[in-house]
Amino acid sequence: MAKKKALILGISGQDGSYLAELLLQKGYEVYGTTRGSASVFGANLKHLKGKIKLIHTTYDVKSLVKILSRVRPHEVFNFAGQTYVSKSWSLLHETVQSSPVLVNNILEAILQVDKKIRFFQASSCEIFSQHSGLITEESPIAPGNPYGCGKAYTTHLVSCFRQQYGMYAVTGIFFNHDSPRRHEDFVTRKIVKRAVAIKLGREQELVLGNTSIARDWSYAPDIVKAAAKMMRMKTPQDLVLASGRTHSVQEMVDTVFALLELNPEAHVRIDRALFRPSEAPAIYASSKKAKALLRWQPKTSFHDMLKRMVAYEIRLQTGAEVDFRDERPFAL
Repeated sequence: MAKKKALILGISGQDGSYLAELLLQKGYEVYGTTRGSASVFGANLKHLKGKIKLIHTTYDVKSLVKILSRVRPHEVFNFAGQTYVSKSWSLLHETVQSSPVLVNNILEAILQVDKKIRFFQASSCEIFSQHSGLITEESPIAPGNPYGCGKAYTTHLVSCFRQQYGMYAVTGIFFNHDSPRRHEDFVTRKIVKRAVAIKLGREQELVLGNTSIARDWSYAPDIVKAAAKMMRMKTPQDLVLASGRTHSVQEMVDTVFALLELNPEAHVRIDRALFRPSEAPAIYASSKKAKALLRWQPKTSFHDMLKRMVAYEIRLQTGAEVDFRDERPFAL
Protein backbone atom coordinates (compact mmCIF):
# COMPACT_ATOMS: atom_id res chain seq x y z
CA MET A 1 0.00 0.00 0.00
CA ALA A 2 1.28 3.46 -0.94
CA LYS A 3 2.21 5.81 1.88
CA LYS A 4 -0.28 8.48 2.89
CA LYS A 5 0.88 11.98 2.06
CA ALA A 6 0.38 15.06 4.20
CA LEU A 7 1.04 18.70 3.35
CA ILE A 8 1.61 20.99 6.35
CA LEU A 9 1.38 24.73 5.80
CA GLY A 10 3.35 26.45 8.53
CA ILE A 11 5.50 23.40 9.18
CA SER A 12 8.39 25.38 10.69
CA GLY A 13 6.36 26.60 13.66
CA GLN A 14 5.75 24.88 16.98
CA ASP A 15 2.62 22.97 15.96
CA GLY A 16 3.66 22.20 12.40
CA SER A 17 6.97 20.70 13.45
CA TYR A 18 5.41 18.49 16.12
CA LEU A 19 2.78 17.32 13.64
CA ALA A 20 5.49 16.49 11.10
CA GLU A 21 7.20 14.25 13.67
CA LEU A 22 3.93 12.54 14.57
CA LEU A 23 2.94 11.84 10.97
CA LEU A 24 6.40 10.52 10.13
CA GLN A 25 6.04 8.08 13.03
CA LYS A 26 2.74 6.96 11.53
CA GLY A 27 4.40 6.25 8.18
CA TYR A 28 3.30 9.34 6.26
CA GLU A 29 5.25 11.04 3.53
CA VAL A 30 5.42 14.62 4.80
CA TYR A 31 5.69 17.84 2.82
CA GLY A 32 5.76 21.36 4.22
CA THR A 33 5.54 24.86 2.82
CA THR A 34 7.85 27.77 3.51
CA ARG A 35 7.96 31.40 2.39
CA GLY A 36 11.75 31.26 2.42
CA SER A 37 14.21 28.97 0.72
CA ALA A 38 13.08 25.35 0.56
CA SER A 39 16.63 24.30 1.43
CA VAL A 40 16.67 26.09 4.81
CA PHE A 41 15.70 23.99 7.84
CA GLY A 42 15.26 26.15 10.94
CA ALA A 43 15.64 25.19 14.60
CA ASN A 44 12.30 23.38 14.80
CA LEU A 45 13.01 21.28 11.70
CA LYS A 46 16.76 20.69 11.57
CA HIS A 47 16.39 17.20 13.08
CA LEU A 48 13.93 16.34 10.28
CA LYS A 49 16.22 17.23 7.39
CA GLY A 50 16.20 14.36 4.92
CA LYS A 51 12.89 13.09 6.32
CA ILE A 52 10.52 15.79 5.08
CA LYS A 53 10.32 17.82 1.86
CA LEU A 54 10.02 21.62 1.95
CA ILE A 55 8.38 23.61 -0.85
CA HIS A 56 8.59 27.37 -1.37
CA THR A 57 5.25 29.11 -1.94
CA THR A 58 3.63 32.54 -1.95
CA TYR A 59 0.27 31.03 -0.86
CA ASP A 60 -1.80 32.43 -3.73
CA VAL A 61 -4.38 30.12 -5.33
CA LYS A 62 -2.28 29.46 -8.44
CA SER A 63 0.79 28.46 -6.40
CA LEU A 64 -1.27 26.27 -4.08
CA VAL A 65 -2.95 24.51 -7.01
CA LYS A 66 0.48 23.79 -8.44
CA ILE A 67 1.71 22.34 -5.13
CA LEU A 68 -1.39 20.21 -4.57
CA SER A 69 -1.23 18.89 -8.14
CA ARG A 70 2.43 17.99 -7.68
CA VAL A 71 2.23 16.44 -4.19
CA ARG A 72 -1.28 14.96 -4.35
CA PRO A 73 -1.65 14.89 -0.56
CA HIS A 74 -4.36 12.94 1.20
CA GLU A 75 -4.42 15.51 4.00
CA VAL A 76 -3.64 19.22 4.27
CA PHE A 77 -3.04 20.91 7.63
CA ASN A 78 -2.91 24.69 7.92
CA PHE A 79 -0.85 26.19 10.76
CA ALA A 80 0.46 29.11 8.69
CA GLY A 81 -0.15 32.76 9.35
CA GLN A 82 0.46 35.70 11.67
CA THR A 83 0.28 34.22 15.18
CA TYR A 84 0.56 37.18 17.57
CA VAL A 85 -2.63 38.46 19.18
CA SER A 86 -1.11 41.68 20.53
CA LYS A 87 0.63 42.47 17.23
CA SER A 88 -2.52 41.90 15.16
CA TRP A 89 -3.53 45.54 15.71
CA SER A 90 -0.31 46.88 14.20
CA LEU A 91 -0.03 44.06 11.62
CA LEU A 92 -3.64 44.27 10.46
CA HIS A 93 -2.98 43.71 6.76
CA GLU A 94 -0.69 40.74 7.41
CA THR A 95 -3.20 39.26 9.87
CA VAL A 96 -6.00 39.45 7.30
CA GLN A 97 -3.84 38.13 4.48
CA SER A 98 -2.52 35.21 6.52
CA SER A 99 -5.83 34.08 7.96
CA PRO A 100 -9.06 34.76 6.00
CA VAL A 101 -7.40 35.22 2.60
CA LEU A 102 -4.99 32.29 2.98
CA VAL A 103 -7.67 29.83 4.10
CA ASN A 104 -9.91 30.92 1.25
CA ASN A 105 -7.04 30.29 -1.18
CA ILE A 106 -6.36 26.83 0.26
CA LEU A 107 -10.02 25.76 0.06
CA GLU A 108 -10.31 27.07 -3.51
CA ALA A 109 -7.15 25.20 -4.51
CA ILE A 110 -8.41 21.94 -2.98
CA LEU A 111 -11.67 22.29 -4.89
CA GLN A 112 -9.78 22.79 -8.14
CA VAL A 113 -7.41 19.85 -7.64
CA ASP A 114 -9.38 17.24 -5.70
CA LYS A 115 -12.15 17.93 -3.21
CA LYS A 116 -11.50 14.52 -1.60
CA ILE A 117 -8.36 15.97 0.01
CA ARG A 118 -9.01 16.30 3.74
CA PHE A 119 -8.36 19.71 5.27
CA PHE A 120 -7.58 20.77 8.85
CA GLN A 121 -7.64 24.41 9.93
CA ALA A 122 -6.14 25.57 13.22
CA SER A 123 -8.37 28.12 14.95
CA SER A 124 -7.97 29.76 18.35
CA CYS A 125 -9.72 30.42 21.64
CA GLU A 126 -9.37 34.10 20.67
CA ILE A 127 -12.61 33.69 18.71
CA PHE A 128 -14.24 33.64 22.16
CA SER A 129 -12.08 36.33 23.76
CA GLN A 130 -14.98 38.58 24.81
CA HIS A 131 -16.39 35.76 26.93
CA SER A 132 -15.21 34.71 30.35
CA GLY A 133 -15.66 31.27 31.84
CA LEU A 134 -16.37 27.87 30.32
CA ILE A 135 -16.25 27.56 26.52
CA THR A 136 -17.67 24.74 24.37
CA GLU A 137 -18.33 24.25 20.65
CA GLU A 138 -21.75 25.85 21.18
CA SER A 139 -20.43 29.07 22.74
CA PRO A 140 -21.18 32.23 20.70
CA ILE A 141 -18.21 33.43 18.70
CA ALA A 142 -17.19 36.90 19.90
CA PRO A 143 -13.59 37.92 19.14
CA GLY A 144 -12.02 41.00 20.68
CA ASN A 145 -9.02 41.62 18.42
CA PRO A 146 -8.08 41.37 14.71
CA TYR A 147 -6.37 38.01 15.21
CA GLY A 148 -9.53 36.56 16.74
CA CYS A 149 -11.66 38.13 14.00
CA GLY A 150 -9.53 36.43 11.36
CA LYS A 151 -9.80 33.06 13.08
CA ALA A 152 -13.57 33.54 13.51
CA TYR A 153 -13.92 34.13 9.77
CA THR A 154 -11.92 31.02 8.87
CA THR A 155 -13.91 28.90 11.34
CA HIS A 156 -17.14 29.93 9.62
CA LEU A 157 -15.60 29.61 6.15
CA VAL A 158 -14.44 26.03 6.70
CA SER A 159 -17.92 25.11 7.92
CA CYS A 160 -19.48 26.73 4.85
CA PHE A 161 -17.22 24.85 2.43
CA ARG A 162 -17.94 21.60 4.27
CA GLN A 163 -21.69 22.12 3.90
CA GLN A 164 -21.66 23.55 0.38
CA TYR A 165 -19.27 21.09 -1.27
CA GLY A 166 -19.36 18.03 0.96
CA MET A 167 -15.64 18.42 1.72
CA TYR A 168 -13.92 16.80 4.67
CA ALA A 169 -12.87 20.12 6.17
CA VAL A 170 -12.58 20.61 9.92
CA THR A 171 -11.43 23.23 12.39
CA GLY A 172 -9.62 22.50 15.63
CA ILE A 173 -10.23 25.34 18.08
CA PHE A 174 -6.93 25.42 19.95
CA PHE A 175 -6.75 26.87 23.43
CA ASN A 176 -3.36 28.00 24.77
CA HIS A 177 -0.64 25.40 24.26
CA ASP A 178 3.11 25.71 24.57
CA SER A 179 6.42 23.85 24.50
CA PRO A 180 10.15 24.56 24.20
CA ARG A 181 9.48 25.33 20.53
CA ARG A 182 7.24 28.29 21.33
CA HIS A 183 8.58 31.62 20.03
CA GLU A 184 10.03 33.91 22.67
CA ASP A 185 7.48 36.66 21.92
CA PHE A 186 4.79 34.54 23.62
CA VAL A 187 4.31 35.10 27.36
CA THR A 188 5.20 31.54 28.37
CA ARG A 189 8.55 31.55 26.60
CA LYS A 190 9.18 35.15 27.66
CA ILE A 191 8.76 34.20 31.33
CA VAL A 192 10.93 31.10 31.02
CA LYS A 193 13.67 32.79 29.02
CA ARG A 194 13.96 35.82 31.30
CA ALA A 195 13.75 33.74 34.50
CA VAL A 196 16.61 31.51 33.37
CA ALA A 197 18.64 34.59 32.44
CA ILE A 198 18.01 36.00 35.93
CA LYS A 199 19.13 32.71 37.48
CA LEU A 200 22.33 32.86 35.44
CA GLY A 201 22.97 36.44 36.55
CA ARG A 202 22.53 37.87 33.07
CA GLU A 203 19.29 39.76 33.76
CA GLN A 204 17.71 41.31 36.84
CA GLU A 205 14.10 41.98 35.93
CA LEU A 206 11.06 40.42 34.23
CA VAL A 207 8.44 42.96 33.10
CA LEU A 208 4.89 41.68 32.55
CA GLY A 209 1.37 42.96 32.00
CA ASN A 210 -1.72 41.58 33.71
CA THR A 211 -0.63 38.45 35.59
CA SER A 212 -4.10 37.78 37.02
CA ILE A 213 -5.57 36.62 33.72
CA ALA A 214 -6.20 32.86 33.54
CA ARG A 215 -6.16 30.61 30.52
CA ASP A 216 -6.50 26.96 29.64
CA TRP A 217 -2.94 25.73 28.93
CA SER A 218 -1.91 22.42 27.33
CA TYR A 219 1.33 20.91 26.04
CA ALA A 220 1.64 21.42 22.27
CA PRO A 221 2.38 17.76 21.30
CA ASP A 222 -0.82 16.68 23.09
CA ILE A 223 -2.90 19.19 21.12
CA VAL A 224 -1.26 18.19 17.83
CA LYS A 225 -2.19 14.54 18.42
CA ALA A 226 -5.82 15.59 18.66
CA ALA A 227 -5.50 17.54 15.40
CA ALA A 228 -4.21 14.42 13.61
CA LYS A 229 -7.05 12.35 15.05
CA MET A 230 -9.60 14.87 13.76
CA MET A 231 -8.69 13.85 10.21
CA ARG A 232 -10.07 10.36 10.86
CA MET A 233 -13.50 11.14 12.30
CA LYS A 234 -16.54 9.38 10.81
CA THR A 235 -18.28 12.73 10.38
CA PRO A 236 -16.21 15.91 9.87
CA GLN A 237 -16.95 18.55 12.49
CA ASP A 238 -15.23 21.31 14.45
CA LEU A 239 -13.92 20.61 17.95
CA VAL A 240 -12.56 22.51 20.93
CA LEU A 241 -9.13 21.19 21.98
CA ALA A 242 -8.01 22.07 25.49
CA SER A 243 -7.10 20.69 28.91
CA GLY A 244 -10.22 21.89 30.73
CA ARG A 245 -8.11 23.47 33.51
CA THR A 246 -7.19 27.11 34.07
CA HIS A 247 -3.92 28.59 35.26
CA SER A 248 -3.12 32.26 35.73
CA VAL A 249 -0.04 33.99 34.39
CA GLN A 250 0.92 34.59 38.02
CA GLU A 251 0.78 30.83 38.65
CA MET A 252 3.06 30.36 35.68
CA VAL A 253 5.52 32.90 37.06
CA ASP A 254 5.46 31.29 40.50
CA THR A 255 5.99 27.80 39.06
CA VAL A 256 8.91 28.79 36.81
CA PHE A 257 10.64 30.80 39.55
CA ALA A 258 10.13 27.95 42.04
CA LEU A 259 11.75 25.51 39.61
CA LEU A 260 14.74 27.83 39.48
CA GLU A 261 14.71 28.51 43.23
CA LEU A 262 14.12 32.23 42.70
CA ASN A 263 11.84 34.71 44.48
CA PRO A 264 9.53 36.32 41.88
CA GLU A 265 8.82 39.31 44.14
CA ALA A 266 12.46 40.32 43.87
CA HIS A 267 12.53 40.31 40.07
CA VAL A 268 9.05 40.72 38.54
CA ARG A 269 7.66 44.18 37.73
CA ILE A 270 4.13 44.83 36.48
CA ASP A 271 3.72 47.44 33.73
CA ARG A 272 0.12 48.55 33.20
CA ALA A 273 1.03 49.77 29.72
CA LEU A 274 1.18 46.08 28.73
CA PHE A 275 -2.42 45.38 29.81
CA ARG A 276 -4.88 44.59 26.99
CA PRO A 277 -8.13 46.58 27.39
CA SER A 278 -10.45 43.92 25.91
CA GLU A 279 -8.92 40.84 27.52
CA ALA A 280 -11.23 38.39 29.33
CA PRO A 281 -10.10 37.64 32.90
CA ALA A 282 -10.50 33.85 32.55
CA ILE A 283 -11.20 31.48 29.67
CA TYR A 284 -11.25 27.72 29.91
CA ALA A 285 -12.80 25.00 27.83
CA SER A 286 -14.60 21.71 27.87
CA SER A 287 -13.08 19.16 25.47
CA LYS A 288 -15.70 16.58 26.42
CA LYS A 289 -16.79 16.20 22.81
CA ALA A 290 -13.24 15.80 21.48
CA LYS A 291 -12.36 13.28 24.18
CA ALA A 292 -15.40 11.16 23.34
CA LEU A 293 -15.08 11.30 19.55
CA LEU A 294 -11.29 11.06 19.32
CA ARG A 295 -10.57 8.91 22.40
CA TRP A 296 -8.05 11.58 23.26
CA GLN A 297 -6.82 12.96 26.56
CA PRO A 298 -4.06 15.54 27.22
CA LYS A 299 -1.28 13.74 29.10
CA THR A 300 1.18 16.45 30.11
CA SER A 301 0.40 18.67 33.10
CA PHE A 302 0.89 22.43 33.27
CA HIS A 303 3.76 21.92 35.73
CA ASP A 304 5.52 19.33 33.55
CA MET A 305 5.13 21.51 30.45
CA LEU A 306 6.89 24.37 32.24
CA LYS A 307 9.54 22.03 33.63
CA ARG A 308 10.40 20.88 30.11
CA MET A 309 10.53 24.46 28.87
CA VAL A 310 12.84 25.48 31.71
CA ALA A 311 15.11 22.49 31.14
CA TYR A 312 15.45 23.31 27.46
CA GLU A 313 16.05 27.01 28.11
CA ILE A 314 18.84 26.25 30.60
CA ARG A 315 20.64 24.13 28.02
CA LEU A 316 20.11 26.78 25.37
CA GLN A 317 21.48 29.65 27.47
CA THR A 318 24.41 27.72 28.92
CA GLY A 319 25.61 26.58 25.52
CA ALA A 320 24.90 22.91 26.16
CA GLU A 321 23.84 20.65 23.32
CA VAL A 322 20.09 21.16 22.91
CA ASP A 323 17.40 18.93 21.51
CA PHE A 324 13.70 19.70 21.71
CA ARG A 325 13.04 16.02 22.42
CA ASP A 326 15.47 15.95 25.35
CA GLU A 327 13.51 15.54 28.61
CA ARG A 328 16.39 14.92 31.00
CA PRO A 329 16.23 16.71 34.37
CA PHE A 330 17.91 20.10 34.27
CA ALA A 331 20.69 21.36 36.50
CA LEU A 332 22.70 24.54 36.90
